[in-house]
Amino acid sequence: MERPATYTATATIDERGILTGWSDGARRLLGYDSPAVVGRPAAALLATDPAGARRTLAGRSRWHGTLPLRHQDGRRLELDVLAHRRTSPAGRTDWLVVSAVTARPQPPRGDPLEEWTFLQSPFPLAVFDPDLRLLRANRRLEHALALPEAAMRGLRLSHIVPGAASEEAERSMRAALESGRPQEAHGRLGPDFGRTAVLTPLKDADGRVRAVCLSVSRPAPDAAGGPSPADGPAGRPPSRRPAGGP
Repeated sequence: MERPATYTATATIDERGILTGWSDGARRLLGYDSPAVVGRPAAALLATDPAGARRTLAGRSRWHGTLPLRHQDGRRLELDVLAHRRTSPAGRTDWLVVSAVTARPQPPRGDPLEEWTFLQSPFPLAVFDPDLRLLRANRRLEHALALPEAAMRGLRLSHIVPGAASEEAERSMRAALESGRPQEAHGRLGPDFGRTAVLTPLKDADGRVRAVCLSVSRPAPDAAGGPSPADGPAGRPPSRRPAGGP
């Protein structure tokens, strides 16, 4: 039997809490067609007290954790969700909500030395599959984004860090996968990143490109000569929290 494909469910919600966008992945995940939900309150999909969810999001620009939602057939689904509050150039705000539905198991780990090298590298590193979905993230990347690998796995960079810099990096990822040659992307993914990302195709023993590695330079020291924020310990980011929690 063919294994189901990995996909991403996305939705957009305006500042009034009304659903304004609903992807085909969201339809596959929750069973609702777009006309059935767009234009209606997002809270109607929750399988928990909406007031708790509103308190959780109040004052935040991003949230990740487990969200209980109601499938069209009445089932309660506990879903891993990443939500970003965005502001348009015109000043309008909305929320981008994404959830990766991963059909593949977590990729196998290498030998201990390889794992130590990847996890403890002083540079942010991540590995993406041919569909540009994150497979691995090292501790420096987790620390810089304040997100654990589990919250990012199966998502594209543009869903993890929305913006022009991640979109450019994805174009360079695609070029690396298609050409088999390293590429560069310019644009800062966040304050704890430098302005240059290198996208390196990862090849198997036969020379076939199987994935792409994102490595990002560290930010330069500040004007006063102080250390970069990335010079601190690469500790793990906070664990996820359920909606409505403290």
